[in-house]
Amino acid sequence: MDKPPPPYSATAISQNDTLRRETAISKNHTPQRDPVIQFRRYLLEIMAFTFQADFALLDCALDQHTLSTSASISTTNSILTEDERFELLRLARTIKDLYGKTRGYQWLNTLDSDRSAVTDAIAKPAVILSLDGSYILQLISTYADHQCDETKRKHTLISLSLPYPLRLFRHLTPFLYSLGHHLDSHARIIAATAPHEEVRIVLGNAMKVFQEEELGIKKVPYFWVNDDLWPHRFGWYHVYKALLPTEEDLSIYLEI
Repeated sequence: MDKPPPPYSATAISQNDTLRRETAISKNHTPQRDPVIQFRRYLLEIMAFTFQADFALLDCALDQHTLSTSASISTTNSILTEDERFELLRLARTIKDLYGKTRGYQWLNTLDSDRSAVTDAIAKPAVILSLDGSYILQLISTYADHQCDETKRKHTLISLSLPYPLRLFRHLTPFLYSLGHHLDSHARIIAATAPHEEVRIVLGNAMKVFQEEELGIKKVPYFWVNDDLWPHRFGWYHVYKALLPTEEDLSIYLEI
């Protein structure tokens, strides 16, 4: 008898499943078991909120693969169901709790169920989509504070990285490099999670407007640097590696 494929194997994300995944990612086909689909939906929600995208247009793009200007009259403010929002909040709060217990004996007191939940729902899908796991953990943790609530927009990861007052710092090179790193990371997340070009374009346009009109920055200088050098890695990298050691990380990557 043939053995069943391992979890998160190449079979699970093969081209034969592409259409099913893209259909299931829409609001009307909420995924129940596929952690990669659910992970993508969580990140699309956070990206849309971060860049103040029109959720009605995004919802339309996800459901119909077409864009309609009339969709913007909708009061839609989320692509997630109530159950999905509840679970995302639970994961975000769990991630924050784990982050606060990475040193010394405190990690010994974390629950296996909490570790497994975050590993399966966040860390492993991040590897499959070739995203920076430590950055993703930090990003999703911010949901615990903003929950995509308009009155709490200052708690998004990008907003937390902005100096105050912004007008005094927006043209300083060190700030632009740091902001450029965040914008590039968010762009990579959108590219990895958008199921097709309509969704990618909605979020890409929102990101452009946010950068130029909200931040007042027309062009962010390109600056390559090893991700290991960025401050966000120091604490969050420990959490990620505690959840997914290098050997397991590599084995998942090789199976893709």
